[in-house]
Amino acid sequence: MNATLGNFLLVGALGVSALTAQVPVGSAVVGTIHDSSNPASTGAPGLFVIDLADGATRPITNLPPGLTAPETEFLNGINSVSLRSSDGAIVVGAVTRGVVNVYVFYLAGLAVDASRTKVIPVGTTGATGQGAVFATVLPDDRLYVIGLEADTATGYFTSGALTGTRHATIDLATTPPTLAPLPPFNVPPGEAAGGGFVIDPSGRVAYSVVSSSFHEGPCVSQIWQLDLTTRQNCLLATMIDECAIGTAIDDDGTLYVSATRGVLRGQPEHLMHEFRPSGCGAAPRTSVVSDTQILASGLGLDRERGVFVGGAASLPGATGSLGNSLVRIAADGAVRELSPGPAGGWALVSPLGVAVRNAFASYGPTTDGDNRYWFDTFPNPGGDPFVGDPDFSLTSRSAPGTALASALFLAAGRFSAPILGIELLVDPTILVTVPIAPQAAATIPLPVPNDPALMGGTFTAQTVHAEAGGAFAASRGLAVTIR
Repeated sequence: MNATLGNFLLVGALGVSALTAQVPVGSAVVGTIHDSSNPASTGAPGLFVIDLADGATRPITNLPPGLTAPETEFLNGINSVSLRSSDGAIVVGAVTRGVVNVYVFYLAGLAVDASRTKVIPVGTTGATGQGAVFATVLPDDRLYVIGLEADTATGYFTSGALTGTRHATIDLATTPPTLAPLPPFNVPPGEAAGGGFVIDPSGRVAYSVVSSSFHEGPCVSQIWQLDLTTRQNCLLATMIDECAIGTAIDDDGTLYVSATRGVLRGQPEHLMHEFRPSGCGAAPRTSVVSDTQILASGLGLDRERGVFVGGAASLPGATGSLGNSLVRIAADGAVRELSPGPAGGWALVSPLGVAVRNAFASYGPTTDGDNRYWFDTFPNPGGDPFVGDPDFSLTSRSAPGTALASALFLAAGRFSAPILGIELLVDPTILVTVPIAPQAAATIPLPVPNDPALMGGTFTAQTVHAEAGGAFAASRGLAVTIR
């Protein structure tokens, strides 16, 4: 098996990495927003690349002017950042003096390539300029957008593409990109999705985190599950005296929420919540509390180190504060500074303003059967795939049971086609098949040959499973970049 993988890698099958090399592996892209009413928002908004190993922080240049200018009256800057792994695009939701757009950026070095930039107008806000848009990538590579017009009682836009709703999909495969408005959900307006908005790995449900404003009293946050097909919703959790302003989701469906409580008392506590949703019942929750006096914002998953990456904004006069920083948050809640930001200081890190470019990038939908199947990559027990690593492995997981028989498919590229009742997501023309032991957590050794030519190359993987009754199921696809 190992020799087969080595031969597969060494024949040059990894020459597909150029498209996904926009942001270096092991880096985070961070977007910030300037809020003239918030004294913690000191720096100019912008978009930055941060090396997660040493904290080196570099601005992305050649952005549209409105995304890098402080504002005296309005919210101004970037609400959300997502990475589209299929082509390396940086997807940004932003508001500039009341104009709300989704941008799709491609880089030449650390500069935006203006000739490839796509701008998708969403709408305009009212007199206060208070609006937002969150854009994330669906498993089929379209974008899902949720917008907010805070000057209306419903939160809906009164002009532009999202008139009468807050939801839409965007298809980037058309020229120009096609925005398709979707019927609204019955989720409370106001600060709708102010704490974050993420898509489940299945692509069938989303989670919207709704947070009230701590400027107006004790903050209350809610987590709503949204069925993207039926447009129905259910309330999974309510958090009293907590401002949830950072959300992320793992491939096993675990939902992570970063929150701050005790803001009005002047002694904020940072909390990390882990939710395991199952249908519309109350989601089981485990939580850890940090004593760091910060307002947490934004949340990304650093899969190599198994830690969270988020923003930390200080309260005026708070003791033990980190100021405005990018931080690492460990599983036990411990917070450590990763980067103090650019020389001029950061504005506020947005609720969905952190996106990490990991060595592992999942794509495509799951094909669930009696069980659900996924790769364990937060972190991967076998570590990141480095050239010459004899111990690299992938771990395949299943729940609630196991399959009768399972196999790992390895290929040189992506694919998408229905075959035998599953969505095949790896290129069938260059394929290596590796049997997997039928157990809930199966380790698959995949040592990487010691050949520098492999560095930066990408291969794809998917697990396929035969279940009782003769049906097949499959995991999402996984693009793995060798470091």
